[in-house]
Amino acid sequence: MPMCQQRHLSNFFAKITTLSNDLHKHMPLTKTPLRYPGGKSQLRPVVKSLIDRSSTDFAEYIEPFCGGSGIAMDLLLNKTVERVWINDLDQGIYSFWHALVAEPDRLMRWIEDVPLTMTEWNRQREIIEGSENVSGYDFNLGAAYFFMSRTNRSGVIRGGVIGGKEQKGRYKLDCRFNKTRLLGLVRAISSESDRIRVTNLNGLDVVTKPVFPDTQPESCLVYADPPYVQKAEGLYMNFFEESDHVKLSYGLKNSLFPYWFATYDDDPLIRRLYSDHDPENINVTYSAQVKRRAAELLIMSAQLRDTLV
Repeated sequence: MPMCQQRHLSNFFAKITTLSNDLHKHMPLTKTPLRYPGGKSQLRPVVKSLIDRSSTDFAEYIEPFCGGSGIAMDLLLNKTVERVWINDLDQGIYSFWHALVAEPDRLMRWIEDVPLTMTEWNRQREIIEGSENVSGYDFNLGAAYFFMSRTNRSGVIRGGVIGGKEQKGRYKLDCRFNKTRLLGLVRAISSESDRIRVTNLNGLDVVTKPVFPDTQPESCLVYADPPYVQKAEGLYMNFFEESDHVKLSYGLKNSLFPYWFATYDDDPLIRRLYSDHDPENINVTYSAQVKRRAAELLIMSAQLRDTLV
C-alpha cells in the first residue's frame, strides 16, 4: 500500500476512534422504532464518515442482518443514499419492517390502540412463543415483536419485562413506548417506502446471490452486523454457530458486492477468520441492563479501504 494511502487510512481510523470515544458521552436519538440488542444506531457518525471519505458514490445501502436498522433509517431519512435494502431471517423482525412499509396505516392504528399493560404483555409474549412455525409475513407477529422490543429490558425479545412482572421497579413497561414519537417515526419512514426494500433471506444469500436484477453491486455499500459470537443465544432469536461465522467470512470475502464492512464482538474466532483484513478496534456503548462500553472489531473489504481518501 502506498505511503500516502497508509496515512489516509491512519487518519480515518484515528477519526473513527475519536467518534467512537465520544459516542458514549452523547448517545444519539435513534431513528428506528424497533429496539434491538446490540443495535448499532450509535455508529451512525462512523458510517457517515466512512461514506463521506469514500471516493465511490453509494446509491444503495444494504444490511443483511438488519435488526433495528438504526443506521439504515438514518441514511434513508437524511437522503444520504437513494435506497436502503434491509434483510433479516428472523420472522418477527422481517414482519415488523414489512408491516411498516406495506401496511403503515394498520401498524399506526395498532400502536395507537394497543394497551400498555401486563395483560397485553402476556398476550404478545404468547404470540412470540407460538411463532416457531410461522413462515413469510405475519402482521400480528411483527406487531408482537415490536411490542416486546419496546417493553422488555434492552429490547431482548425473550427477556424480562421492564419493571418486573409485578411492575414494582423504578421504570414501568411503558417507559420506552412513547406512542407519539413512535408514530412519528413510522409515519416518516413509511413516507419513503418506495426507497426501501425488505426481504426475509439468509444473510449469506444477500451478499452472495443476485436477488434484484436492478441492483448494481459497484454502487452498493453493505454493512454486515451478524449475531455475536459470545452470549448470542441469550440475545437473538436466530443465533450463529461457529460454522455460520466461518461461512459468512467466506461469503463476504467472495461477495457480489466489492464494498462491504462488518462489525463483530472482539473474539479470537473473528480475529482468526478476518486476519487478512486487518480488523480495527472500535468502542461501542450498550445499555443492556446497565450502560457499558465494549471493544468491537471493524472489518472492511480491501476494495472499500482502497476508496478511502
